[in-house]
Amino acid sequence: MSGETGTRSTVFVRRAGPGDVGPIMAIERACFPSPWPPGTISGDLRHPQAALYLLAEFDGKPAAYLGGWVYDVEFHLGSVATDAAHRGQGLAEILVLAALRHAAQTGLERTILEYRVSNLAAAALYNKIGFQKLRLRKHYYADNLEDAIEAKMGDLQAPETLTMLEEKLQAWQAQRGHELQLAEL
Repeated sequence: MSGETGTRSTVFVRRAGPGDVGPIMAIERACFPSPWPPGTISGDLRHPQAALYLLAEFDGKPAAYLGGWVYDVEFHLGSVATDAAHRGQGLAEILVLAALRHAAQTGLERTILEYRVSNLAAAALYNKIGFQKLRLRKHYYADNLEDAIEAKMGDLQAPETLTMLEEKLQAWQAQRGHELQLAEL
């Protein structure tokens, strides 16, 4: 709820563009010990056929983002981050679900990602959504040599996967109580 008026908060998920480098970098710097360089994100945003960046706005303000890359028939999810003021609102979950739906709708077959072994919130989110752990990647993160879990969601084209994604999107909205607006990606 949006405080005094009692109205529902609005979550708007859209594809990020070159003008969104600033908000994405603000979230990136606040969330990660080794943020991506602005030039990398800027370059990705100029190549939407090779990269997918989504921005979640909470009541009109950038609050979370997701970034990843398309390789042949695979979407590699690289980053999901939510600013501290909006954690616990389910923004990372809705971004991942929107990205998976987009990947499926554009003919991609699977999604792969890595997350720090110490990131229990990421582990819980990816498990909830249905990712399967593939392997441990030793010393994956350069900043502290922490291990990573590699996980995937395969068979994005399977009817049961498509149904599951739609059900999870509907469940998110029902559970969170926010007005959800998903732009055409």
